[in-house]
Amino acid sequence: MLKLTTLFSALVSLSVTYAASIGAGDDPAQFVNTFIGTSNGGHVFAGATLPYGSVKAVADSLSGDNQGGYVSDGSAVNGISQLHDDGTGGGASLGNFPLLPLTPQDCADNSLLNCNFDPNGRGIQHGTPTSAPGYFNIPLDNNITAEVTVTQHTALHQFTYPKGTTEQLLLLDVTTDLSRSFQGVGSATLTKTSTGTRVTGGGEYLPSFGEGSYEVFFCFDGPAFETAIFSNNGAVQTITASSFNTSLTTATSGFGFTFTPDSSNVLNIRMGISWTSATKACDFAESEIPDLTAFDSIKTAARNTWNEVLGTVSVDTTGVSADEQQLFWSSLYRTHISPTNITGDNPLWNKKCLNHRSRDSFRDVHPLWAIVAPTAQAEVIRALIDIYRHTGWLPDCRMSLDKGFTQGGSNADSILSDSFVKGITAGIDWETGLEAVIKDATIEGDFSVQGRGGIEARRIHGYVPVNDTLDNPPNEGPNTRSASRLLEYVYNDFSIALIARGLGKQSEFEQYVKASNDWVNIWNPNVTNTGFSGFIQPRNANGSWFINPEFDIGGVFNPTHCSPVFGHDDCFLFATGGEFYEASSWEYSFYVPHDMAKLVSFMGGANTFSSRLDTFFAAGYHDIGK
Repeated sequence: MLKLTTLFSALVSLSVTYAASIGAGDDPAQFVNTFIGTSNGGHVFAGATLPYGSVKAVADSLSGDNQGGYVSDGSAVNGISQLHDDGTGGGASLGNFPLLPLTPQDCADNSLLNCNFDPNGRGIQHGTPTSAPGYFNIPLDNNITAEVTVTQHTALHQFTYPKGTTEQLLLLDVTTDLSRSFQGVGSATLTKTSTGTRVTGGGEYLPSFGEGSYEVFFCFDGPAFETAIFSNNGAVQTITASSFNTSLTTATSGFGFTFTPDSSNVLNIRMGISWTSATKACDFAESEIPDLTAFDSIKTAARNTWNEVLGTVSVDTTGVSADEQQLFWSSLYRTHISPTNITGDNPLWNKKCLNHRSRDSFRDVHPLWAIVAPTAQAEVIRALIDIYRHTGWLPDCRMSLDKGFTQGGSNADSILSDSFVKGITAGIDWETGLEAVIKDATIEGDFSVQGRGGIEARRIHGYVPVNDTLDNPPNEGPNTRSASRLLEYVYNDFSIALIARGLGKQSEFEQYVKASNDWVNIWNPNVTNTGFSGFIQPRNANGSWFINPEFDIGGVFNPTHCSPVFGHDDCFLFATGGEFYEASSWEYSFYVPHDMAKLVSFMGGANTFSSRLDTFFAAGYHDIGK
C-alpha cells in the first residue's frame, strides 16, 4: 500500500516554477506509466500524443472497454488508429483511420487480395506493449513491431518487419472507427508517384455521447507501393493506375498495399489529420514532419515537449519511493491529454476551439491548469467564451465538435470563475464571460446539451422538483437527477457570484450568493442512516419528500441507493436513472464545496463530520471508479 501521508506531503510541496528543480531530474517523463487505468474499465488513453494534441494514436483492442483504444486485458488488436479520447464513460468513439501491418502469411494463400478487412475478424494477438509520453510500441504476434510517435496534428508510424521479409503488407481502413459509426458519406483518393504513395480522404461519423455527427479527414504518405487494392465491404479490386478516386459508402472500406522492403525492413507511414479538410491534413503533415524517416527525432521532440509541461512542477522527493513518483507524474501527465486544442483547424468558425468536457474536468483539471499551466488555461477560457459567442451557450461538453450530453450543472460557469479568481485575465473578455454564465442561470435551454433545466421550477420552489414539468423548451434528454443537478447548480451560482463581485456587480453578487444557498431546501435533517442524521433528499413539487417505492423500502428514504453497496448501476443517464447521478445521497451530501462550514454544522459539528467521513469510506459507500 502507498504511504499516503508521504505522497500527500509530496503533493503539498507542489509549486509552479520557471526553472524547475525536479525530483525526477530533467526528465519527469521517465516516471510516466501510460498504462495505469487501461484495465477494469478505466478507459484511459495509453498511446502517443502531445499536450492537448489533436492526434492521439494507439493500437485498438477488440475489447468491450476500448473507449481509450488499447486495453490491458490480453485482447487482440485490429489496427493502430489516429484519434482517441481519454477516460470517458459511455460508448466508444473516434479510433479513425487505423493502419494494420501484415505479412503474407496473415492472408489466405499469402495474397494481399485475401487479407481480412473485417475489423472484427482481423485481430492480431500481441506481446507486452511499451510506451512513454509521445510514443507507443506494440510487438505483434506476426513478428512485426508497430511504433508510433506524434506531432500536434500528425502521427508517424514505424513498422519493423521480420528479417527476410520480401513483401511488406499494410491495410489502411478509411471507414472503421471504434463504434462502427460511419454514416456512409466519405471519399478517398490515391495517387502514386515514382517516390511515394499518397491517400487522402475523410468521412462522417457519430460521437458516442452527444448529438449530431462529425467529419474528419486524413492524409496518408508512404513509399511507392508495388501493388494496391481497394476493398469495398469485401468486394476487392486491384488498382493498376497511378491514381484512383472513390466515394465511400460502406462501413468496411479501405486500401491494401504491398511495399518492397529496404535493408532495414522498416516501413514509415505518415498520417496527417484535420477536422477541416484533407488538404489541411496534408499541410499539417508536410509542415510538422517533412521527413518520414525522422522517427527518432520526432519521438525525442515529443518527449521534450512533455518534459517542458511536466517541468512546471517541482516535487520534494525526500522519502518518496519510485512507485509514488510514478503515480504522481503519471497522474499529472494525464491531466494534460484532454481537452484537445484544435485552434487553427476549426471548421465551424475561424477562432479558437477545443474538444472539451466541462462536466468532469471543472472539478480537477482546470483548477490545476490555472496554477501549473495558466497560458493553456487562458486559451481554454477564451475558447469557451468564443463558443458562447458563436452558439449562444457555454458548452458543458464538446465531443468531436458536437454538443455532448450534459450530466449535471452548467459547469463551464465554474471553470470561468476558478480562472477569474486565480487572476487569469490576459486577453479575456470577462464582461462577455459574465453575460454567458448568467444566461446559463436564467434562460431555460435544452439542458440535455447546454445550460440548465428546472429554472422556472426552482424560482418557484427553491429547488428542482422530481419530474419537473415546467421546463420550457422541453428537455430532450431524461428529466432526472433533480437532487444532484440542484447541488451542481448552486455551486455554479456561487461561481457566478465570484465573477460578479470581481467585476463590481454588487447586485448580481448578492443575488447569486443567495441562490447558492438553495441546497438547504433539499436537506432533510430527519433522515438517519448508519447512525448519522441529515441527508440530501429529493423533493416533489408539492413540497413533500420524494420516496422511490422500488428502492426506499417501507417508505423510508435510503441514502445508500446508487452507492457500490446498493443499486450501483441504477443512476446513469437514462429515463429511469433516478434523482442522483452516478453516486448516492451519502456521497452527494458531502458536496457543498462553497459552504463547507454550514454543511459541517448541519452534520452536527466537526467531530461528527469527521466520523461520518470515515464511515463513508469504511462502509464502502464511496465510488471512486474501477
